[in-house]
Amino acid sequence: FLPAAARVVKVDFKISNKDDAGTAKGEFVRWMLENRCMTVEDLLEFKGLDEESPDYRLSKKQTSADSLLFEQNVGDGLDGGWSRKMKDFGGSKGKFMKEFASGAQKYQRAEIKNALKKETKANKK
Repeated sequence: FLPAAARVVKVDFKISNKDDAGTAKGEFVRWMLENRCMTVEDLLEFKGLDEESPDYRLSKKQTSADSLLFEQNVGDGLDGGWSRKMKDFGGSKGKFMKEFASGAQKYQRAEIKNALKKETKANKK
């Protein structure tokens, strides 16, 4: 028995592990109750229980107006994403690899290449 102007929104988490997704939903419900959220706009502010280091962010790929999709807050350069570092470097990919993955750090070449591929695939979706 909701008021006529009430808006019902489905909240979901885009996380590959179902247990982690369930934990995230639990954190969301706890956060929502602690902050006494009454509107959908209040829900958009969710970043996780620890607001100093956000665990989640609102996904850019929203399926409908009546659903909110959150995802883990990783790979956007805040925590050392390689594509962000390469963008900030300003040189070519070859120069970037020489700077960060040559000599003693040669082992990082594969890590950087795999991370760049993964981020490119994630951006295409």
